[in-house]
Formats: sequence, structure tokens, C-alpha cells
Amino acid sequence: SDIMRKGEQLPRSAPGDHLLPTALDEMSKKGIGMTCVVDGDDRLLGIYTDGDLRRTLEKRDNIRDITVGEVMTGNPLSIAPGRLAAEAAQVLEKKALGGRLVVVSPEGKLVGALTFHDLLAAGVV
Repeated sequence: SDIMRKGEQLPRSAPGDHLLPTALDEMSKKGIGMTCVVDGDDRLLGIYTDGDLRRTLEKRDNIRDITVGEVMTGNPLSIAPGRLAAEAAQVLEKKALGGRLVVVSPEGKLVGALTFHDLLAAGVV
């Protein structure tokens, strides 16, 4: 939790309310190559990443009318906020997650996200 991105740094999208172009704008503004898809209570439902975008473009000609909830990756791998940064680095290394990991409370609420670059900057890896 000491090095994770949180608050306004954290990209968020609603599953049915946000059309994919809106979610892509959120991804670009926050600069970590993904957006976290959450419900009205900030519970994590899934993520949408740069890789998901490539896969969506391979399958669909027009992405303007797709909601992020239709194409998100559900149940993404996550880590609890109280875990050590070194553990997050191990998860990222073992699972090849594109260098990003969401941080979720025991209740399933989104509390943050971190990237491999965040771990590098903190001197963890």
C-alpha cells in the first residue's frame, strides 16, 4: 500500500455506463495501460488493459458502441494492500501480467494498483 497508485491516480470505469472509447480515454489519462472496472460501491469487477484492446480490435470492426463491461477481463489477479511490495513483484514475475497488479481489500473493494515501474522506482526490484 505504500507504493501503490490510489485515489485520482487510479483509472476507473463503470461496466455498463462507459463505452469503450471513454474507458480508453481514462486509461490514457492515468498512464498505466489499464482501467479498473468497478461497480457503484467500488468493488472490482474486472480490468481492461492494452492487451485486451488489441484482442478486441482483432475481433470487432467497430468499438464505439461496446461497453467496457462487455470486453473486460473478469476476476483479475489481485493482491491485498497489507502484502509486501516484494510479494507483488514475485506475483508480477510469475504470472506475466503485463507489469500491472490491482490492490483489493478483503471485501473486494479496489484500493489501488501498481506497476512493475512503480516497484522499480521504489527500489523493490
